[in-house]
Amino acid sequence: MLKLIPLIVAPEAPEALPPTKIVDTYNCEIGTAVGDIVHLSATEGNKVLVSVSNIEFQPSIGVVIDVHVSGTICSVQTYGKCDLIFVGLPTGIRVYLSDVGFLTTTPTPKGYVQLFGMSYDVERLFIHPMHWRVKRTPFL
Repeated sequence: MLKLIPLIVAPEAPEALPPTKIVDTYNCEIGTAVGDIVHLSATEGNKVLVSVSNIEFQPSIGVVIDVHVSGTICSVQTYGKCDLIFVGLPTGIRVYLSDVGFLTTTPTPKGYVQLFGMSYDVERLFIHPMHWRVKRTPFL
């Protein structure tokens, strides 16, 4: 069994403050676009795949905020206030992954329910995807 040991940092150190935004670089599929919701590949290290439904085996981890010139490397924001505009998103609403891989304000009645974040302002999203999901019954 793997034992996880928390890293303890002195609270008075400025570095001890939690990050306001987490962005990482991953390999991605050709055709991945800014705004795509992605999950980690189960077979290829450091690669993300576009989440085409909430029935995926892997939970979504974040949103693509930049695709590099090569088209096979992208920046994925996995936490924090996102600078992208999410048209039609009202303030103070929970945001979920839909059954077709898009973000929605209503949990879907089929597949898995994954909370992805919450709107903090009009058309603005605070990304904080839950990596546990609830399976709806019947699973269609």
